Amino acid sequence: MDILNAGVDLTEKSPQYNNFTVFSNRKNVDRRMERKMRNGKNSNSTKFEQKAIDFRAQYKGGKRKHDAEVFLMYLSQFYDVSVDELRGKSRKQPLPYIRKVFSYFADNYLDLSHRHIADLIGRERSTIVTNVQEMANYLDFYIGSVSEAQTFDNYFNNLIKRRN
Repeated sequence: MDILNAGVDLTEKSPQYNNFTVFSNRKNVDRRMERKMRNGKNSNSTKFEQKAIDFRAQYKGGKRKHDAEVFLMYLSQFYDVSVDELRGKSRKQPLPYIRKVFSYFADNYLDLSHRHIADLIGRERSTIVTNVQEMANYLDFYIGSVSEAQTFDNYFNNLIKRRN
């Protein structure tokens, strides 16, 4: 039985659910976790959002759309999948996760519109909004995501060094 859909009080079950009760809806859990983590000063997504702000300040005048396509190719090599697979309709893992990573970094670091990100990976704009939010949650709760995100942060910092 899925505990998130059972309507039980998770306050005592897990430390990440402190000070509130979760009822029956997975979206409520995600929204409350997101709100809680965004309010926290030490959340990983907040750290990467600050790094993204610093990156954008140094990146002015860059070719954002071209760099987004290059980053998509970089991700395809990093995860050993083709760009066509990323743009395709398959939902087989790790493709959805890679799309979330791309959406998050293209949104935060390259400051592209959700519409343009959607066009690059062949998805709807609303999917991109969800991907960005879910990736922020991954950064807050999964250590593996943080180490990968640090790798991609280094990629963008090297991009600035190559430009200068």
